[in-house]
This record gives sequence, structure tokens and C-alpha cells, in this order.
Amino acid sequence: MNLQPFDCCLEWLGVVSVEDAGEHVQPWRLPHRELFRFPYIEPQAAAASGVRLRFATDAGRIIFHIKPALADNCADLFVDGNFFLSLPFKAGTEKLVFENLPVGLKQVEFWPAQNQRFALRRIELPDGARTEGYIGKRQPRWVHYGSSISHGCQAASPSQTWPALVARSQGLNLTSLGFGGQCHLDAMVLRLIRDLPADLITIKAGINIHGAGSMNARSYPAALYGAVALIREKHPRTPLILCSPIWCPDREDKANSNDYQDKKLSLCQMRAEMKEVVAKLRADGDGKLYYIDGLSLFGSELVEFLPDRLHPDGEGHRRLAKNFEQEAFSLVTL
Repeated sequence: MNLQPFDCCLEWLGVVSVEDAGEHVQPWRLPHRELFRFPYIEPQAAAASGVRLRFATDAGRIIFHIKPALADNCADLFVDGNFFLSLPFKAGTEKLVFENLPVGLKQVEFWPAQNQRFALRRIELPDGARTEGYIGKRQPRWVHYGSSISHGCQAASPSQTWPALVARSQGLNLTSLGFGGQCHLDAMVLRLIRDLPADLITIKAGINIHGAGSMNARSYPAALYGAVALIREKHPRTPLILCSPIWCPDREDKANSNDYQDKKLSLCQMRAEMKEVVAKLRADGDGKLYYIDGLSLFGSELVEFLPDRLHPDGEGHRRLAKNFEQEAFSLVTL
């Protein structure tokens, strides 16, 4: 039997929209009908970081028929909340086959590769297989906005990016707006975050702004104030955490290229600016706004897990996740 991508028993999570292209559907981490409003972010929003598809079935084998994979990668499957298999595949693959699943009705959750487009044509199950909607308690909704470090292309598998690890550990329904190279506090992304349902919002911003020179000491704090103000329009009491950049050995004291009014920024300055913005807003009455220093998440002591001196590797993602859990959930309770 075949399940179609919009079958009523299938639930897409971690998506902002799902595009029906006729022969396949594609999950997006932006509203796909408004992509023109998000210049430069489209390729990253098409990549399925944090995207999940879940349903219940008694099938012993599940085959996901997809558009040809763009590159070698892997996809993960969880059964009844427990990790089942990380399935490697090659570029050009059109079938992802998960076999020898446990007997009986079970909840399955499929995680496509985090660093490329995923387009689902259909799901093939053995004849006579039973399917139902996923059964489980409501999970608090977590919306996270960040850079490639949050996007997690260097993670060991799609369910092992640091936001995914935190979400699974804490029982959160993650929407990851980690966009490699494209976290510049864009107004349209912040507007989207404002409009999404959320019980927790986190923003980990700085490394892309520094690398691209898209802001300086004049515009960066102003953008942070604007980001909080925009989100607070519809989330006035939602816990909102701003996280500064993790350690990056080549940029700590190096000023970026934006020299307008001689106000370049180093990562050290960015951390100080963000901390001050949060302190001033808290003093002004925003008691649900918090700051986490990126060095407490991933500092110089973890250099061995930073192979390119910028992006954490698989173990680095695990360390970052553990540290984020300790820092964030000492501040907020959901």
C-alpha cells in the first residue's frame, strides 16, 4: 500500500510550510509562497534541518520514495521515541528503505538529511499494513534562529544537530530556523518568528554578521533591540533567550569588515553588546528576556571539536547541546 505525502495520518513537524508540487511535496522552513521576501535564504530554507515526519503503523518495512538525493548523506528513524537507525544513502538515491521494524503498532518519526532539499513522492508499506496518526502528548514549541552552527551540516546525522539533541532530551517540538551563512537578524525572519506559535524562542546570532560584515557597532545593538521589539508584539511573555557567538579562534579580537564610522566589531565586542542590550531591556521590565554567553556553550577548551576552526563536529554538537541545556533550562522552565 502507498501513503501519499498529505495523508491524514502523516504529521509534518519542524516546518513552516509544505509545498505540493504535484508529483512530490517539499517541506520548507519558510513560507514557500513568499520566498521572494527572504532573499538569499531560499537554498538554506529548503534544507530539512530539524524537519520530521511522523505517524503510527504496524508495518515491518517502510520505503520513502523521494526525488533523487542531491548528495551523499543519511536519514534517521525513531520508533516509539527511541533511535532505530541512521540510514546512509548516496547522491541520486530515490528510495530510503527501513526494514525489520518491531512487530505491532508503533510510533515512527523520520528525520530527512539536514543539509539538503528533501522531496517526498510517496511512502510504501506492505499490503494490509495499518496506519494511524501519531499519538503523544503535546510538546512545548521551541523556535530557534541561528547560523550554520545551528543548521548543523557537520553533525553526525539529522537528529544529532545540537538543537535536535536538546529538543529530544527536553521533549520540545523544535522548529529550527538555522540557516547556514544567513543569520543576519533579517526583519522578515523576525516577523516570521513573531507569528509562529512558541513556548520558547531562542536566537543565536553573531557569527554570520561578523563574517559578512553586515553590521557594525552602530547597527548591531539597534538590530537586537528591534528583534526583541518585533517578537514581543505577539510574544510579550514568551521566554526569549539571546545567545552570543561561540568561540572562534580566528575572530575573537579581529574586527569585521564593516568600518562605517570606524565602528567595526569583533566577536568579543558582539558578546558585550548583546549582554548590554539584554541587561537594559530586563531593567526596563522584560523579565522573560535572557542572555547566554556563547563561550559558556562552546569555549576554547573544546577546540579539538572545531576541525575547521568555525563549525563544531559531531562530538562538538553533542557538547554544545549539553551545555545549552544546562544554561538555558537553569533560566527558564517550560
